[in-house]
Amino acid sequence: MAPDVLNLSVDLYKAASATVDSLWGIYAGAALALLGYIIGSKQPVPGRAKIGLAAVFLVFAVANAGSLWRAQSIGYAASLSVADASMHASLPDSTKRMLEHLTLSPPYYVVGFQGLFIVAIYAAHRHDTYVKTHGNP
Repeated sequence: MAPDVLNLSVDLYKAASATVDSLWGIYAGAALALLGYIIGSKQPVPGRAKIGLAAVFLVFAVANAGSLWRAQSIGYAASLSVADASMHASLPDSTKRMLEHLTLSPPYYVVGFQGLFIVAIYAAHRHDTYVKTHGNP
């Protein structure tokens, strides 16, 4: 494989990794801001407001997950391309060992992890509702 393929693959890997990091930062910022608002509110947030906030956050999370899926897919494909290109290129062994560490998880791992957060938030809400209606078990 030509060094141009390796350069392109590494550039795509770096760009995708930066995008994935940014998307996680945005997601974490939005989730923590919403959590801070609900927990830090002097008055309890009414049920309808919670439903509205949950719906808005769910729409945001789905859009973010779609973007995360696309960026992670590009990064994952680029990491596979880096591995293939470095194996077939005439590079020093030390460079090949360095390039072996440019790996990313498949996109379904990352988006699934984000989905796990949504499930955990819902489970915490259901537990809180149960405790308020039935007392502490």
